[in-house]
Amino acid sequence: MEAEYSHTQFGTLMFAVFLATGGLISVVALKIIAEGRLATAILITYIYHLGLALFYSFTIEISEGELNFWFGISVIRKSYSLSEIHSAREVVNPWYYFWGVKSIPGG
Repeated sequence: MEAEYSHTQFGTLMFAVFLATGGLISVVALKIIAEGRLATAILITYIYHLGLALFYSFTIEISEGELNFWFGISVIRKSYSLSEIHSAREVVNPWYYFWGVKSIPGG
């Protein structure tokens, strides 16, 4: 199945935040390992890497009458039939809308 349209947006800000957080997690994990709690350190680093893999990018694709989109390694994904889509329009959102649904008027 070849896509008629495909675009992947790399989350540069998200990756930078995860990278900075990764440095902090590494320091904490090393201290936890020094205390003899290896399983806890492994769990913390596993959760960190899972978050990074799930959200490092966003891909949207149109193929064979479907609109598909997913984050990262595509565990979180959604599809819509093109016949379900009645209209579309371009929107420009302020930068602060990424802070959450509760801060978006009408959201």
